[in-house]
Amino acid sequence: MLPQKEMLFCTFILFSLFCFLSLTDADKLLAVMKGDSLTLHHNLSVSNIQRNDEIEWRFEGTRIARVIVPNSEYYDENTFKDRLKLDNQTGSLTITNTRTTDSGLYQLKTIIGFKESIKRFNVKVYDVEKLPVTVGDSLTLNPNLTNIQRNDEIEWRFEGTRIARVIVPNSEYYDENTFKDRLKLDHQTGSLTITNTRTTDSGLYQLKTIIGFKESIKIFNVTVYAPLPIPVITRDSSQCSSSLSSSSSQQNCSLLCSVENVGDVTLSWYKGNSLLSSISVSDLSISLSLPLEVKYQDNNSYSCVINNPIRNQITHLDISKLCHTCAARLNSPDSVSVIVGIFVAGSLFIIIIMSGMFCIHMNHRDAVQTYEDETSQAAIFYKQIDITQFYKQMRESEMTEVIYTHFIPEQ
Repeated sequence: MLPQKEMLFCTFILFSLFCFLSLTDADKLLAVMKGDSLTLHHNLSVSNIQRNDEIEWRFEGTRIARVIVPNSEYYDENTFKDRLKLDNQTGSLTITNTRTTDSGLYQLKTIIGFKESIKRFNVKVYDVEKLPVTVGDSLTLNPNLTNIQRNDEIEWRFEGTRIARVIVPNSEYYDENTFKDRLKLDHQTGSLTITNTRTTDSGLYQLKTIIGFKESIKIFNVTVYAPLPIPVITRDSSQCSSSLSSSSSQQNCSLLCSVENVGDVTLSWYKGNSLLSSISVSDLSISLSLPLEVKYQDNNSYSCVINNPIRNQITHLDISKLCHTCAARLNSPDSVSVIVGIFVAGSLFIIIIMSGMFCIHMNHRDAVQTYEDETSQAAIFYKQIDITQFYKQMRESEMTEVIYTHFIPEQ
């Protein structure tokens, strides 16, 4: 028989081994952000699950769901009311709209073909604080820490990369390429301030603290929004061209509200305070347009609004300015001015063309006249040469005859 001390020692070793095996069985650590859904899989083959096999889920020791194939049951409705979904075929458990109170140990017990097995999942639901900010503004991530003592540790990470750390009272900054000279860390509160924010600063910031040997994690979801443009309201320019063939276009005024280069915004039409229509987009640098039709004689108040989680921009519709019938638009001073302008411009264009043609004609006529004059002078010159030669020949002939007459001898 073993001595009492050795018995106690062996009992302690066995108990520690049991605890170790129990803990290693719960090696599935699953992290999820508050509000997201989480599915706990048991990785069992569907083909192995037969009728009357049993799958049971427990949370912190309390049964919350069970399947005895093919039927399923839910329990503890106060904690997970309408937020549990149990797959009858695979036995997987899905928790929707997770809360921080859902954090804890989940145990899966299966009895498949008379073989029992247990699997554990350690779930941590993080409370994510959402913080919106406009480009260029400063943003402070405040963990609301108290009782910070010397050698306590505060670490900030952005998308998994360490950017700042305090081991009281000393601090360090990292990743200078992204946040160069734009981070300020408060040693006393652990808060982190980002100055001159940019759209690239959007993302998840994780705060890990070790205060008094107790570790905790908090997450901030930061979204940096670009400044909002002012919506522009215009009238459909093709409406008058089709008004003769469309009776509705003679009664309604078609409008379009547009914005350019926006992201993560909603564009809406309002009639007074009542929403008429809206369109949302989460992409970056996109153009949005939203149509609206109103009566020409409508006296209601309409406005086009663009907004994000921080602010909005509003443009009010002036029906009397934008919505005229096509005939009224043609008779309006602006339309008359446009028509007169077009007529004057057309007339000037015609005068310029005619003047050009006249100049070309005059230049051509002068060239022809010059050619004719030069031709006449050449003809006269050649005629003068011919007459001179003629007289010269005549004189030579007369002199020859005289000489010949003078020297004929007598017979």
